Amino acid sequence: MTGGGRALGELDLSSAPPALIEALRDEDLELRRLAAHSLGEIEDPAAVPGLAELLKGSDVQTARVAIWALGEIDDPAAYRVLVEALEHQDPERIESDEMIRPLLARLEDADGCVRGMAARLLGRTRHPDAGVRRAAAIALGSILE
Repeated sequence: MTGGGRALGELDLSSAPPALIEALRDEDLELRRLAAHSLGEIEDPAAVPGLAELLKGSDVQTARVAIWALGEIDDPAAYRVLVEALEHQDPERIESDEMIRPLLARLEDADGCVRGMAARLLGRTRHPDAGVRRAAAIALGSILE
């Protein structure tokens, strides 16, 4: 990461969402990834459309950062993007630990709709790691008890 990128990552970004959303379209791949990560940290629902665009045509690492960021944003629009990604994207691109961990956490959400969406997403996973698939199955089973 460049010195400027490190400095950006250390700033208080709570007032920066418009600039970060714009940075999602920058030519600099590293800047797009850093902006996506920062937007996930901020958890701003306004970032959902820009993060969704990163899933289309981006390299695998950038797509995974966008998926992580979407998983951090507690908003139905972010969950819809994740559902669409699971239905239409190449599993190698999206079914990563970055997607699984936030979904497991959402199984404990107070909102029944959020729990249901997380369970639905986890039920569709074809993660390449059998241990991750097993953990998802166990988590899904635990909500039935």
